[in-house]
Formats: sequence, structure tokens, C-alpha cells
Amino acid sequence: DRLVNDAVRTEIAEMNALGIAAIGRSWADAVITDVAGWADEFDTVVISCGPFAYLDLARALRERFGCRAILDFRDPYAGDPRMEYGGAKHRWMLDHECRTVADADVLLAVNQQCLDVIAPGVTIRRASVPNGYDEVFIDPAWRGRDLRGDDDRIRLVYSGTVYRTWGMEDLVE
Repeated sequence: DRLVNDAVRTEIAEMNALGIAAIGRSWADAVITDVAGWADEFDTVVISCGPFAYLDLARALRERFGCRAILDFRDPYAGDPRMEYGGAKHRWMLDHECRTVADADVLLAVNQQCLDVIAPGVTIRRASVPNGYDEVFIDPAWRGRDLRGDDDRIRLVYSGTVYRTWGMEDLVE
């Protein structure tokens, strides 16, 4: 967290003071800095969360690549009924959630109950997708596109795990 710019460091300090998980916020800043120099182009990005501190990537990647951003929520954030958020903590989380969801194009959640409590009042295309991926939204982005480069290799960017025990190697296999 010490390697980020002053604005992000201040935001992380504020999150920590309120007891909000800041995991991923400094990572998001590093991603934003790194992709500024990429020659690659993307027409769609899918950001799965939580953690939620890197939701700002939606806006940054849309601005950088002119792409669509799909937010895939595994759990509710500010409106999580399992958590007892109150006062300034809840207000900060709700503001962050609403602001970042408004910066995206599509909001996915694992069920209707999650969709109902995520970013209330924010008008955005919403869908419940039990497994977090729906070819109705994702596949049209790939239709008609040649995914192979000059060297005939397919480019895939994947920054997570399929399951906690599955890494990138397992996905490729």
C-alpha cells in the first residue's frame, strides 16, 4: 500500500479507519498504472468481486480501452445482510458501491436477492447468473472477432482462480 499515489494512500487510510477491507485497492492502482502503456485493445472486461476495493477498475478500464465493463458480484457489498454495517462505514461503502456500479455497463449477481441490494437506485442493466457467467452477455462480445494474433496464438487474460484450488494452469488444461 505504500507504493500507491497519495490519493489512493489517503483512500486506503480512510477505509482502514472505518474498518473497511482495502484488499485489492493498491493492486487496482498498479493495474491502472500498468495498462496505461499497453498496446492491447479490449472490447469487454469482466470484474468479479469481492473483494470490492478494486471496483474502480471498471471506470479506469472503460476510459483506457473504450470497452464495456461487466461487474460480477459474488456477494453483496454495502447491503450484505450477513454484516452489521452502520454509520460512516455503511455510508462510505454504499457511496463507493453506487459510484462504481454506475461506472459499469452490466451488473451480474448470483441471485435476485443480491441484485436487489446492490447499488440501490442505480440504473444499470442487471441479470442474475447463478454461476457468474452468462453467454447471453459475454459471448456476443467475441462473435466475429479474430482472437488469434500474427503468431496464431489465442490471447487470454485471466487474473483469478476458477476455484480456490484451481490456478491458471488448471484453466488452460
